[in-house]
Formats: sequence, structure tokens, C-alpha cells
Amino acid sequence: MDIYQMISSYVHKEQAEGMTDLFSIMRALDRLGKAGNTKKPTILKMQTVLFNSFQNLLSRTEKGHPIHLSSPFEGCQTIEGGLWEAQNWPVENSDSFDAIIKLAWGHNTMNLPAHIHEGSSRVVVITKGKGFFHFSTTDFEDFNGQNISMLEITEGNIICFPGDYIHTFSTNESSSLEFLSYHNPYFGLDDPRQYTLTPFEWRPISYHHSAS
Repeated sequence: MDIYQMISSYVHKEQAEGMTDLFSIMRALDRLGKAGNTKKPTILKMQTVLFNSFQNLLSRTEKGHPIHLSSPFEGCQTIEGGLWEAQNWPVENSDSFDAIIKLAWGHNTMNLPAHIHEGSSRVVVITKGKGFFHFSTTDFEDFNGQNISMLEITEGNIICFPGDYIHTFSTNESSSLEFLSYHNPYFGLDDPRQYTLTPFEWRPISYHHSAS
């Protein structure tokens, strides 16, 4: 069974409550990312029919377990976030220290610095809008703001990457973005390991100004 068939097997269950299936999908995607090339992110794209079914699963999950988004997030006023932690919900293997965070990025969010998440891998599923994923394969200690790649991301994109991968996201004046971010393990948003800035501070505003 390939990864898209796996997602389909969960999203088409049509259960009233979707939290367990949502965590199962994110955990499987995380395993896929760890099995791939850790020097670059694993990037996938759900086609329209599958993405719509995933959205239905997400809607069922949010209906059963409403999530409140609040800002600022990581110091950015234009980013809102809310949390589902496996330990707090009726999820298979609920003793696992993982979590799903829902994030909403407003227009012109260009100031979240490049960073890593030490020891905690990520799976990102774009659920609404479009934006930009900025990343670098440079080792953390050697990062100097150069050799940064940019990928435009839209609804249905899936990005899997290890925690020590330099990255950030952004939107511009014509875009906004919502996505799910799976943390494995989840350290807590106030834990120093959750978010580490690169030695050389780089923000996406540099890219957007150079591209204009």
C-alpha cells in the first residue's frame, strides 16, 4: 500500500470522530519522512478528491474536538496556533508524546526567522491557502543565510522533515496559509528544544524583497 492509499483508507471511514485516524495518518507520514533522504524534505501532493476527503476528516475532528487558535505564535502577531496533544485525547497509543498543531498565517507574514526543532521531527499538511516553504541543507553551525531554497506550497501539499532541518514559512501580501504541523515528540511550546534560531538570523522578508 502506498502512502496515498494509506491516507485514503483512513479518510474514507466516515466515522463521526476523526482524531484517531488523523493521528494515524500523521504518524505514518512521519515514518515515511524518516525513511527517506534526511538531507532534503519529503514533499508530496494529495490530489483533489483525496484532499477533499482529508478535509472532511479534519472537519469531523474539529467538530468533535474544537480547537482554539491564539496569537502571537513564536513571537509573530500574524500567526495563530492551537494544539491537539495525543495524551489528552482518545487516540491509539495515547501515551505517545506527539501532538498536532493547527497554524494560521495571515497576509504578509515574513518575519519568522529560520530555525530548527532539535530532536523533534515534523509533518506539515497544507489545509488552506498558499504560501512559501524556505529551507536549507546547510549544517546548522555553518548556516550563513546563503543556499536557501524556496517552494511555493498550496492546499494538499505534505512536507516531512527531521527536526534539525533549517526552515521557515512565509506568506506575502496576496496569500494566507493554514496547515497542520505534527510534532514527534512534542516537547511543549515553551520548551527550549522546541524552537532554536540559526546562528545567522535569516527572515523570509529578505527573499520577498529581493524577488520584488
